[in-house]
Amino acid sequence: MKKLLSICLFLLLSMMSWADSSGICGKNMLWTYDESSKTLTISGAGDMSDFGSFYPWSPFDAKIKKIVIDEGVVSIGPYAFCSFDSLSSVTIPSSIKRIGEGAFYSCNYLTSVNISNIAAWCNIDFKDFASNPLYLAFHIYLNGEEIRELVIPDGVTKIGDSAFAFCDGLTSVSIPNSVKSIGIASFADCYSLTSVSIPNSVTNIGQFAFQFCDSLECVKVYGDIPPSAYDDSFSNYEINLCVPEKSIERYKTTYPWNKFTNIVGLESTDIESVKMLPYTVSISDGTITVIGAQNGVVVEAYNAFGFKLGTATCVMGCATINTNMLSNDFVIVKVGSKTIKIKY
Repeated sequence: MKKLLSICLFLLLSMMSWADSSGICGKNMLWTYDESSKTLTISGAGDMSDFGSFYPWSPFDAKIKKIVIDEGVVSIGPYAFCSFDSLSSVTIPSSIKRIGEGAFYSCNYLTSVNISNIAAWCNIDFKDFASNPLYLAFHIYLNGEEIRELVIPDGVTKIGDSAFAFCDGLTSVSIPNSVKSIGIASFADCYSLTSVSIPNSVTNIGQFAFQFCDSLECVKVYGDIPPSAYDDSFSNYEINLCVPEKSIERYKTTYPWNKFTNIVGLESTDIESVKMLPYTVSISDGTITVIGAQNGVVVEAYNAFGFKLGTATCVMGCATINTNMLSNDFVIVKVGSKTIKIKY
């Protein structure tokens, strides 16, 4: 009898322990805390409930080192992970649409944000700075690899407010011709950002969009008509602003673009004639071919908006890069230190 009671007590305690480390956090939503890996996992389909200042996993907030939000979760509640003192990593799925205010406030040891879809990240509705984990992590990873040269995918129409704010890892940003607006503080405080390419589709640049990007050296804007912007969309106007040659005067007389001290034409960049080079560069059926360059020379291809199309290394004087370029598109090819522009 004693043995039976001991077994029942053990099972009861085990069930209580399991119950304490998992539960419901919304309609069709579950949370689980794994003590061995110090990981909190949120799973299911739908919105996380707003529990106010005390979430069901709050007893573990000092232990949790990793948060994994599974695909299917649509929102994160306000202050859901506030003041998690040991948190270092968070994974955000492409299904997330909204993150409540202060969700990651005071997570001072957060170092990485992991995502699987840049387009989905651009569309998240962050309620404030502290709802974006980049606010303290400073580094964002796409499928395990840190994003440094950010290429926004074609098809994205807007870059949301604070989407990449405080992302110290970014060095360059290329925006596709589908984007119409760049949100408030979308790239604010990206201290390592050196260059930005803005296509002619962009009509509005929000306040603080590129504020305190202290390493920014060049802004390329491809629109003939200057996009609407604010006095504080940029904080440093003593850098190069490259615009279409025919639109230089228009930018010089349009506020706040006329605050830039050095406005030059995009066509005046250092692009050499193909005929003057000791090798040939051609493009056919979307394939770029370089013949006659030295072995080991790195060849890089970009489209007219600065998006990298591919990289290859010359072997036996030849290199090829397969692209999806369309007829009448321009392509910029960098062979070693030499840069040329050719039309497909």
